Amino acid sequence: MNENPFAPLPATAPVPTDPRAVFRDGPHVCTPVTATWPARCVRCNTGVSAADRRLDLTWTPRWVYLLLLLGVLFAVIAQVFARRKVNLHVGFCAACARRRRRLLGAWSATLGLALVGLCSGAAGSSAVMAGSVILALVALGGLVLCHPLVTVDRVYGERAWVRAGAAFVASLPAGRAPPAAIDPLSLAGSRPRLDD
Repeated sequence: MNENPFAPLPATAPVPTDPRAVFRDGPHVCTPVTATWPARCVRCNTGVSAADRRLDLTWTPRWVYLLLLLGVLFAVIAQVFARRKVNLHVGFCAACARRRRRLLGAWSATLGLALVGLCSGAAGSSAVMAGSVILALVALGGLVLCHPLVTVDRVYGERAWVRAGAAFVASLPAGRAPPAAIDPLSLAGSRPRLDD
């Protein structure tokens, strides 16, 4: 009776996924919505000790964005009910993690300088204001470099089509999604390619 009821739950290791369940389907990784990927970096495909980085991703169908024409409230309500969650355990090598941290740090510093300059430039100097606008544009361009490495393109049933690093995707065995995972109602061009 000496257990603490408020103690955090013990950390558990991710359950390994059957290697045949994660495969390449064109430019995508076809995976179960809850999976542990092979122990390789998702960006450069170098070996890592374990797929220990947990990614909680969400996917929203494209039709939800059409509801913005009716109003933001309709789109938000539809997004809450239509989104799908994808939980992945992936590998990430130290070099890629370090590179990403540096990019995010540089982006944050640039954005911070732009905001400080905009606030101080609003009080007077037009040169400070112009420089701040340029820094803000550079910060927006930096978002391209800091784009997430793993993104969900499509979810149907219990399978997700995910984009990852090209080297990682190329290393996976080619496969085809089971017929039950193909969405018969998807619009032309929105369904992932099933040929290799």
